[in-house]
Amino acid sequence: MSNRFAAFLAGELGISVLELFYKEKEALRLAVLDEADFHGQNGEMLRMLDDFPETKIIYWKELKEQEGLAAFASMSIDLGILVSWGHKIESPLLHLTKYGYLNGHPSFLPYCKGKHPHFWCIQDATPCGGTLHLIDENLDTGPIAWQKEVQTDWTDTGSSLYDKSWKAVHDLFVENWDAILALKIPSHQSSGLGKYHFAYELGEFTRINLEEKYTARELLNLIRGRTFYPHPAAYFSDENGTYEVRVTITKKNDDTPNLT
Repeated sequence: MSNRFAAFLAGELGISVLELFYKEKEALRLAVLDEADFHGQNGEMLRMLDDFPETKIIYWKELKEQEGLAAFASMSIDLGILVSWGHKIESPLLHLTKYGYLNGHPSFLPYCKGKHPHFWCIQDATPCGGTLHLIDENLDTGPIAWQKEVQTDWTDTGSSLYDKSWKAVHDLFVENWDAILALKIPSHQSSGLGKYHFAYELGEFTRINLEEKYTARELLNLIRGRTFYPHPAAYFSDENGTYEVRVTITKKNDDTPNLT
């Protein structure tokens, strides 16, 4: 009998993990979808799940009710897998799997816990990357299973680091999928390093005060970290209104002459 998994699926990465489960369809006993469908991928995942006859499909709201929790408990799930999942897993759901939950987080934990790590790894001057970790009662603090650092330079923006970090998470799932299916998941305790960031921090932090002094590094990091079209950018205000600022930085070729 194969190990039994519940996958909490959202976004394009949710589709990628479903594709990985094709290798052993019977292992996916439960697929949990977010009824809000913020990423717009539920339709595609439902079409894919038509090929998983033994997989039960439920929505997140059902797991907030006693009946849904009882159904989850009755399935004897070995491991839950969280894929681009935007909701915190709390008790009693947290304790209804045999080996816990494996989460993909787009940062090089323990750095940049919480929201918008693609922005904060620039601001905090920390490594950027992706991590697969086991969850605990707090957010992004559980034992680390696998992680991958991504290289960055001045040409990176919040947008490019978002893409790089999620690609690192995707690659970690692919590279370690056989070990995940076999429940051979390493566990390295996360250190107390790194900061935790909340969603509400971003707006006020990225307001440029026209009367404040910044180093060139600080200002460029602030603007490029918030350059992520079509999302809001760094901004400033004066008597005529509020203005957004984005930046493009390219690396100069050694043979390009300096203009004087």
